[in-house]
Amino acid sequence: MLNPPAGVARLLDGLAPGAALLDAAAVRLWGSAAAAGESTPIVFEDAQCGVVVGAPGVAALVRHLLEKEAERRAPAAEVLHLYREIHLIEQLSEELAVLLDFSAVGQAALEQARRLIVATAGVVLLRDTPGAPFRVVASFGDPLGGWTHAIATAEITPEGVAAPLKATQRNLGVIALASPADPTPPPT
Repeated sequence: MLNPPAGVARLLDGLAPGAALLDAAAVRLWGSAAAAGESTPIVFEDAQCGVVVGAPGVAALVRHLLEKEAERRAPAAEVLHLYREIHLIEQLSEELAVLLDFSAVGQAALEQARRLIVATAGVVLLRDTPGAPFRVVASFGDPLGGWTHAIATAEITPEGVAAPLKATQRNLGVIALASPADPTPPPT
């Protein structure tokens, strides 16, 4: 932690010739091996991280330089921490996507929709990647060939109802239900 750059070491040489800077394990990092005099501890963030021998005023300067370096590194550390959090979330979402049975989830969604909307056919279409063709993950009744395109908002047509399946503003697919020619009440 206490390893002064060359410029700082030259500055310390000019301010306190004959002094020395030791780390917390008493290893000399800068200055004279024969330094003598008063030892002044360098305390940073509630921990003693070194000692200045022979120049008590230099301890305050080193402590100040440590504080400035910590301030400089704080934003970088925060960005690194946020990057690691985002990376962890991405890894978890990938693992969850592998575990999800899209067919079962799609079938459950269609069953819930059928409880609210009278339909003779339904389909859940998903894309593996943006721009890729849709693939059927769940369906009932006759295939719904008319709903093989991406839609931005829910659509109601004489043939039925369709809604986009979105995640974080990305259109992942479509859920569509075809209306019967002669509507009957939904099954209970």
